[in-house]
Amino acid sequence: MTIPGAILLAANLFLLGALAGLHVRQRRRLSYCFPAYLASVFVLSSLVGLWPERFHNWSFYWAKESVYSLLKIGVALELTVRVFQAFPAARRAARSAFLAVLVTTVIAAWQASPGPPASQRGEQQWADLVLALHPRITNGTAWLFGALFALILYYRLPLHPLHKAIAFGFMAYLLLLTFGLDQVKRSDFAHLGLVSYASALGYTLVAAYWAWAAWRRDDPPPVDQQVVDRLQPWR
Repeated sequence: MTIPGAILLAANLFLLGALAGLHVRQRRRLSYCFPAYLASVFVLSSLVGLWPERFHNWSFYWAKESVYSLLKIGVALELTVRVFQAFPAARRAARSAFLAVLVTTVIAAWQASPGPPASQRGEQQWADLVLALHPRITNGTAWLFGALFALILYYRLPLHPLHKAIAFGFMAYLLLLTFGLDQVKRSDFAHLGLVSYASALGYTLVAAYWAWAAWRRDDPPPVDQQVVDRLQPWR
């Protein structure tokens, strides 16, 4: 087995472990978008690993990353709604921050040149599109999770460990991926192989972190259960 194949296999095993943990520990209700994201990554990345001659290309990369981005935005929105549900002032600040980052990301992506129509694109045009748009979308998504995390710390909100793992894992990996894609573009693809390895290893570590968070047992709440139900009604 090649090194990329081994990394892909390890990441997918951790993703399956996370999905199994969410099911066994009955934590799927904590975030419905997150299991959907994990399942989509497992399926689409497996297609690339099993049939690289068909799916290992820039056009499919753009398609799967678009699916991932939509689901990641869904995860960020769902966490924002749940975490700030019982805190009106914090909820207003979170809503404003979410909309500001989302609008900024859309504008930044819109300003990137889309190139020729999809039916006329070759692999190089797809690569140019990915390197023009994907870093902006990835950076914007990282800012969504970063803003969420910052507001949670600022308002000192009680956070479920799984929600913390989701937000922190996404934020760290997306910042790494943004930096890597920028280096690929600056080096005119000279660092593509190195960045691909670093990105894959980084994601495998994040997937392992999510699997651990999905399986770990919750500590007893430090306050009465009635207080927990009031502050976290989504439980």
